[in-house]
Amino acid sequence: LRINPYLEFSTIFAQGRTGLSGETYAFSRDGVLISESRFSEQLVNIGLIKAGQDSTLNINILDPGRNLLKAPLAKTESGWPLTLMAQEATKGRAGTVLQPYRDYRGVPVVGTWRWDDVLGLGIATEIDSDEAYAAMDSSILTICIFAFAIAVLIVTLGVYQEQARRRARRHRQA
Repeated sequence: LRINPYLEFSTIFAQGRTGLSGETYAFSRDGVLISESRFSEQLVNIGLIKAGQDSTLNINILDPGRNLLKAPLAKTESGWPLTLMAQEATKGRAGTVLQPYRDYRGVPVVGTWRWDDVLGLGIATEIDSDEAYAAMDSSILTICIFAFAIAVLIVTLGVYQEQARRRARRHRQA
C-alpha cells in the first residue's frame, strides 16, 4: 500500500458515516477493506473478525449470500463472490444502485462507488436500505393519510351539501 490505512486514511472515511448505518470505505482491487469499518462490533458478533482484531485489511468485501446479522457464521466460510458493488468497482466501473444488494455483512444496502486508477483503490458509500428508505416510507404514509383525510372531507362536504339541498327543497315545498 502506498497509503497507510491506519493513519488519517480511516479518519477521513469515518467522516462519510451518515445516520445509523451509512458508511464510506475504501477497498483494494482484491476486494480487501483498507479503511476501518464502522461495524467492527457487528463483525465480531457475526464471526467475520475476532474480538480485538481490526477490520482494516482483515475484511474481504464478499457477499455471504444471506444477512449475517440474522444468521451469523457457524464457521468460517469461503467461496463467496465479491459484493455487487465490489465486482463493478474492481472492473473500473463507477455506479449507483438504489435497488438493495448485500454488503459484506449480507445486509441489504443501497450505494454508490468509484474506482480510482491513480490510487489503485475503490471508494464506496453505502447505507442500509431500511434506513435509506425509512424517510421515503414515512413520507408516503404521510401523503396517504393526507389524501385519505381530504377524501373524507370531500365526502363529508358532499353529504352535508346534499342534506342542505334536501332541507331547502322541503322548506320550499312546505
